[in-house]
Amino acid sequence: MSANIGQLMEAASALTEGIESPVQQLRREIDLMRSELAWYESKHPEADTSKRRARLQRLELICRTLEGCELVSLMPIIRDKLSEAKRDKFDPDCAAVWIPIKPNVPDLLHARPAIIDLVGWEIHSIRDYDLVGIANAGGFICSTLDD
Repeated sequence: MSANIGQLMEAASALTEGIESPVQQLRREIDLMRSELAWYESKHPEADTSKRRARLQRLELICRTLEGCELVSLMPIIRDKLSEAKRDKFDPDCAAVWIPIKPNVPDLLHARPAIIDLVGWEIHSIRDYDLVGIANAGGFICSTLDD
């Protein structure tokens, strides 16, 4: 049984709309703690808050480290490139997205692709994928990511 990836993407988008990432939530908590500490210091200027300030600095460092570890989100990049096709009056049904799996990908002729069919065609021969879209005179080549 193959899942309809389009429906799954739509459902995931609806579920995550307006939801912050855990790192964003942590950042908000740190900001709240910082403002509460500033209020406390203004009301009690004689109090020693150095330990609280040090804790906030450690939390800030943890938050920055976590932000550096966040995965690159591919869906916004893919949606942007598909919008480019639609601006040129090409309305695609599916997309071939080449994603590097290794840090150094060989040249075009020597690269070894793995085809991941999320549409659900269940094609068993790699050569049959050459037929995709042939009745529509091919596809649309989006610009590179460097644009």
